[in-house]
Amino acid sequence: MNKVQLYIDGELVSLFKDETITVNDSIQNVKDIAKVYTSFTFDFTLPANKANNKIFSHYYNADIVGGFDARIKVSSEIHLNWTPYKTGYISLTSVLMKEGKPYAYKVGFVGSTVTLKDLFGKDKLAVLTSLNSLNFTFDSTTVRSYLERSRASFDILVPLITHTDRLYYDSSTSAGSDGNLYYASPTQTQGVMWDQLKPALRVHNIVEAIETKYGISFSTDFLDSSNASYHELFMWLHRNKGGLDDTAQVTKYYTEIDDFDLDSIADAEQIDERTLEITDYTEILDINLTFNTASGDSYDVRIYKDGVLWSTISGLTGNNILDETDFGSIENGEYTVEIAHTTTIAFTKIEWYVENDSDSMTVPQGAYPFTVTASTTFNVAANLPNITVVEFLQGLFKMFNLTAYVETDGTIKVETLDSYYAAGSEYDISKYVEAGDYTVGRSLPYKRIDLKYKDTKSFLASYHNTLFGYEWGSEEWDDNTDNLVGGVYTVELPFSHFKYERLIDINTGSQINTQWGYGVDASQSPWSGPPLLFYPILHTGTTIAFRTSPTACSSRSTINMPSNSLEFVSATSDININFRVEANEYTGDQSFTGTLFAENYTNYISDVFDPSNRLYTMTAYLPNRYINNIELNDVLIIWGRKYKINSIKVNLQTGKTDFELLNN
Repeated sequence: MNKVQLYIDGELVSLFKDETITVNDSIQNVKDIAKVYTSFTFDFTLPANKANNKIFSHYYNADIVGGFDARIKVSSEIHLNWTPYKTGYISLTSVLMKEGKPYAYKVGFVGSTVTLKDLFGKDKLAVLTSLNSLNFTFDSTTVRSYLERSRASFDILVPLITHTDRLYYDSSTSAGSDGNLYYASPTQTQGVMWDQLKPALRVHNIVEAIETKYGISFSTDFLDSSNASYHELFMWLHRNKGGLDDTAQVTKYYTEIDDFDLDSIADAEQIDERTLEITDYTEILDINLTFNTASGDSYDVRIYKDGVLWSTISGLTGNNILDETDFGSIENGEYTVEIAHTTTIAFTKIEWYVENDSDSMTVPQGAYPFTVTASTTFNVAANLPNITVVEFLQGLFKMFNLTAYVETDGTIKVETLDSYYAAGSEYDISKYVEAGDYTVGRSLPYKRIDLKYKDTKSFLASYHNTLFGYEWGSEEWDDNTDNLVGGVYTVELPFSHFKYERLIDINTGSQINTQWGYGVDASQSPWSGPPLLFYPILHTGTTIAFRTSPTACSSRSTINMPSNSLEFVSATSDININFRVEANEYTGDQSFTGTLFAENYTNYISDVFDPSNRLYTMTAYLPNRYINNIELNDVLIIWGRKYKINSIKVNLQTGKTDFELLNN
C-alpha cells in the first residue's frame, strides 16, 4: 500500500487513513480531439482535525473574517511515498458537519494547465498594453513605409487589405475611381487611398505580450522564430468596421497619457507609467482625475478599463476635475487614459488622486507641459480584435493541433501532438495487467470531423461558399466510408478566413502581379468579425497607384500582399492555413498541399479512423516506478502488442490503474 502526501501552499495536510485518491490523466482524448486535458482527481475528503482546521481557517465558521477563500484555487502538490508526483491546485468545495461539528473538508485537485483559463479570466486582447511600444503616427508617409516593410525584419507592417473600397486595375484610364490601381502620373485621382489600409501585427508578439502580462512562460518547441508556419503569421489590426474612429467634419487625434509617476496605497497602485490598478474598489473613498490647460480648445477624455474603452467624457475645455459622477463607478481593474482632440493642446497638469480610509496617493503625469499634438497615433492594443485571451490561445492550439502541459520548472510546454507522441518511451507492463478481463470498443464515436473557421463571411470568401457549396478553406474528414456510426465533431477556429484576389487588367484581360484583400461583407458593406490571420508576402509585382491625398499619388511596386500560403511559390514552401487543398489565389494551382489538416491533423485522425483501430479498456496494478514515470505520450507493450495511451485513471494508494488504450 502506497503512502500519499498532500501539500497545500507548502503545508502538509492530514489524510483519512482509508481515503483513496484517484488521479485521471489525459493529454488528448479521442472522444474530444480539440481539447487539451490535464491531471485531476475526483473529490476526496480530509479530516477536520486541528492541523487541517488551521489550513482552512475553520471555513465552516462564517463569522471568521479574512480566512480561507474557497473561491480561489490554492497551490498544491501530491507526493507518492514522499516523492513529488503531481503539481496543481486544490479547491475547497464544502465542509461536512456531524452533530453540529466539523467532520471533514471536501476538496478536489486540478492540474496546472487548466488554471490558465482562471488566470486569464474574461480579459480581452486589448489588455496587452505592452504592445503599445509599437504605436506609430498614422499618416500617409508612415503607412506607405509600412506597406513596404518585410516580415523578416519587422513585427508590424501594412498589407494591401482595404476596409471599404474595392480595388481593381484598368490600364485604359488614369482618371477612374479611387479603387483603380493603374498608375500614370503623380497628380492622378485614382489609386488606393492611404487610409483605406490598416496595419497587421505578428502573432508571436501577442503571445509574448501574454507571457509578460500574466507572468508565464511558454516553451519554444513550437512557438519559436525558427518555425515559419507560426512565426510568419500576422493578425490584421481591424477592431471596428471601416476606417479608424473619426467624424465626418474633422479627424480626432488620440493621445495616450503616459509617464505617470509611480505610487501606491493598500487598494490601488500605479503599476507602470500609464496604468492605474484598483485592487479593492470597496475601500476607495475618493478618486478623481485632474486636467489643467490654458487652452480654450475642446478635448475629450477617454478612460480604458482592462484595455477596453470604459468611459468617455466629451466636450471639455480648460481646467477639469473628473470623478465618479463623470466617468461612472470605479470597479477593480487596470485604467489608462487617452485624450481625443482636434488641435494641439498643452496641459500644465494631468494627475490621478486616489484615497482610501487610511491613506491617499497623488499620481501626476511627470513631463510638463504635456502637449497633445494634432497627429493621429495608431494605438496597437486598442485596435486588437475583440476576442478574449483564452479564445485566442485556444484558436492557435486548435489551428496547429498543439498540446500543453506544465513542466517542473513552471514552463508551459507547448508542442504539436505528433511531436509529443514521438518523444515518448516504451514500457512493457504485461505482467501487471489483469489477464482476460478487458473490453474492446470503437476508437471514435464520430462519423465525420469538420475543420473550419468561425467566419468566412467576407465578400470573396462568401462568394466562394455560394459558388462551390462549401466554406472556403474548410475540410470534412469521413474516410470516404458510407454509413459510419456516430455524430459530427467540429473543430472550429475562432478566427476569420479571407479569400484573396490576384487582379486582372480589365483593359487587356491579363493577370497582373498584385494580390489584395477586401474587408467587406457579402453586400460589400464594411465588415468586422473575428481576428483575421494571414501571411504577408513582400512581393515585387505590377506598379500600382498609392494616393497620399485626394490629389497626390505615388507609384509602388514592392508591397505586402496578403496570402493564405506562406509563399507564392509552392516549391519554396507549400505551407498554408487552409484546412483543405484549395486553388492558390495567386498561382491558381493546387500545389500548396501543406494544409493545416495535412500538417497537423492527418496522423492522429487517420489513425483513429483506421478500421483496424480499437479502444481498449484494461486494468493493471502498477508498482511505483511505473506510476511515477509513465507519461501520456509513452507506448505501452502488453502481451507483445503496442498501445498509445488515451487516458489513465490511477488509485495512488493501491496502484490500481485503469487504462484507455489505442492499438498502435
